[in-house]
Amino acid sequence: MKTASRFCLLFVITALCTVIFPLAASAKISIQWHGERVYLYPGRLEFVGYFENTGDEKGYVTRCEFDLFLIASDTGKTLWKTYGNQHYVNSLRVPARRRVSYTINIRNAHIPAGYKGRYRWSMKNIVTAWTRNPG
Repeated sequence: MKTASRFCLLFVITALCTVIFPLAASAKISIQWHGERVYLYPGRLEFVGYFENTGDEKGYVTRCEFDLFLIASDTGKTLWKTYGNQHYVNSLRVPARRRVSYTINIRNAHIPAGYKGRYRWSMKNIVTAWTRNPG
């Protein structure tokens, strides 16, 4: 009986090790930008949203790149668009499985100044760069 119980104990320990150790070694960061609102000002645009880390390790955002389109709601006409807009972030800490609010400011002379109508926006090709260490 002692041999059988030792074998069972060894089997259970081996099974636990094969499950637990790979999970611990696979800690990862997965941070993505999510835009919520866009505000227009003369020559400036505020893009309010958050960075979300769906990974199981904290990370630091360093850069966000995206294409942004503003479309007039009534006519469907494109008011302004930008491709490959890069916004550099000063190592914003995003804890694991958390969101951190953030506002991206874009300055450009071609942003429609004083537009009073309703508009909608869309983002495409969103790329968020991050690192494990600040700095």
